[in-house]
Amino acid sequence: MAALMDFEQPDWFGQVTDWWSSTVGPDLARHAQPAGFSAEGNLRVICSARPWANQVKIMAAHLLKRLEENRPETLPKVNVLLVVDPPGVPEDVISVWPTLVGADLADQVRPASLSRWGQDLATIAETVQARDLFEQRAAAVLTHLRAMLPDITITWLSPSRLRSVKVLIAASAEFLDVGTVEDALTDLWHDTSQVYGPEHPLWILHTGETPAEQAAQEWANLTLRTLSPRPRVDALPLASVEGDRPDAVARRNEQLRSGGFDLCLAFAAHPDEGLALAELAQGSGIPVRQRLPSPEATS
Repeated sequence: MAALMDFEQPDWFGQVTDWWSSTVGPDLARHAQPAGFSAEGNLRVICSARPWANQVKIMAAHLLKRLEENRPETLPKVNVLLVVDPPGVPEDVISVWPTLVGADLADQVRPASLSRWGQDLATIAETVQARDLFEQRAAAVLTHLRAMLPDITITWLSPSRLRSVKVLIAASAEFLDVGTVEDALTDLWHDTSQVYGPEHPLWILHTGETPAEQAAQEWANLTLRTLSPRPRVDALPLASVEGDRPDAVARRNEQLRSGGFDLCLAFAAHPDEGLALAELAQGSGIPVRQRLPSPEATS
């Protein structure tokens, strides 16, 4: 990424805001704003919250095309949209958090992210009880926060969301037993509800590269439509480990370490089969639960 000092706001940059707003529309313009231009034609965009930053990244190619179609003759062409992720929760807030919320909630409710240009603080609760208790204290917490840190931009505490239970799926390309995949995920759903409570979201993440992972996607899409909260199944954007370059493997390792996974569910075709993703997960301290095809599927 280019250094921030490489981005400037020339005399003509004032026109960029109108150009940007008329191109992307008022809704996106409220949450994503141009902040600088580089000599290479890169437009730096800052966003009010991480979801909006992700949205701009996804739409980057489309937005570049629209910007060029609407570009005034007096403005240079934009070659790249460089989206800057919003800053995280300030260290000052994290350091005083236990004092603000009380010893009984310090480990149960934690500050997670900022939105609305740093004005809203979102929190994550470990339990329903902690979430409800924090809601009762929210007004006092905000008052004390602004008294202790008068220069802070935070003016609102969003209602806490419950911590997601995150499960990573590793699967052999030879694992074809759809019934075992469905049974394992149903058991996982019930275990999660018993241990964490039925209100906690269940995230099942996978690469989408194998029949077992595709079966997991179908399980969530078709079988659990009537359950609430509905599990969310996302494709995990990680490159395949086998035959990968060392830097790609290092990126996958880092994503696993920082992903906060509670479990890796490994579908192996036979007991001695090594799954690279499961081995990486285990090396990152993530518990691994192996499932094998049923005898009926292998007979």
